[in-house]
Amino acid sequence: MNEISVDDWIDVWDVDTFDTELRTLLDDHSELIRSYWRESSRLFMEREAQTLRGPPEENIHGGAYVRLKERLGGLMERRTIRAWHFTRLTEQEVESIRLAGMQPMSLDLIQHRLAAVVGEGLLHRHDSEALYATSPFHDRLADGRSARIWLAATPYPIDDSGVRELLELWGGESVSFIHRQGRLHELLRTIGRPRILEIALPLAATTRAFSAGENVLDHYSFRLGCTGGWGGGADIVAVEPIRPDWILKVHSAGDPSFEAMARGYPERFTGVEG
Repeated sequence: MNEISVDDWIDVWDVDTFDTELRTLLDDHSELIRSYWRESSRLFMEREAQTLRGPPEENIHGGAYVRLKERLGGLMERRTIRAWHFTRLTEQEVESIRLAGMQPMSLDLIQHRLAAVVGEGLLHRHDSEALYATSPFHDRLADGRSARIWLAATPYPIDDSGVRELLELWGGESVSFIHRQGRLHELLRTIGRPRILEIALPLAATTRAFSAGENVLDHYSFRLGCTGGWGGGADIVAVEPIRPDWILKVHSAGDPSFEAMARGYPERFTGVEG
């Protein structure tokens, strides 16, 4: 991972940031993309008009469209995208991330973070022990969180339901998931401040290059005037540590950019299309 460069990154939602190789591949297949979505729309309308339902008719351009997605996924493995991590951090944690980066989730990391906030006087030891003992990372969340860092390929506004609790409660889901009310819930609301980390993320450090390629294809399709696709940001799962030089910015509650996230910041972001 040491040879990865993050000097040139793209936004999966902004066609104008796509490099020449990506744009050439997409431009060369623009008629296929138009034909696929025209046929998809026709099949949808015909099926909606049917009173007797059978197996859905195949899109005659589907095979070529899937092959294009696969080629894009392969290209994206060699690219860096701008990604977003929604969380709640203390000032000490922010400084640590700037100096040493971020580590994939583990029980050791949970224990280390809890010990750090105890050391800062932000949490009593017995509450730390209770939070560790009740962490769903011991069982239900372990498979989906172990050795991973979850990010989004698209910024979300701070009041979005998908990120609101990540910003409101310290510790992330591995600490706060089961504490939706009560004393520990209120305690977690007092630790740190809401933060959004803006990261230049090499997709070689993730498991989601294909998903990022689907986003690229969706937004190029919107540029062509096609309707369809999703256009929302893929979840991106980093399976390597995030190095400090990959951290572009840390947006904290009260910063103008934090308050304007996905509603004016970053520039040219227009939200989900399609």
